[in-house]
Amino acid sequence: MSLAAIFSPLLTKYDPDAIDLTEIYQPPTPSWGNILIQGKSFMQFAWWMTLFPGLAIFVTVLDYNLVGEGLLDSLDPMLR
Repeated sequence: MSLAAIFSPLLTKYDPDAIDLTEIYQPPTPSWGNILIQGKSFMQFAWWMTLFPGLAIFVTVLDYNLVGEGLLDSLDPMLR
């Protein structure tokens, strides 16, 4: 057992900033999916909160798909 495992409850009890050091609290990471889910409850009043992250997801998936198709067309010897 390491000393950090033994003393981490003591550190968090006396120093609230030590929670970040022990990685107990992980802040939520922003992502397009999280933004879409949070905007779902405001869709009636603020439609743009779901429109723009949804469009960003759509464009990104479309771009990856088109790049993959282009690589397949250029690198596959069976298609030539």
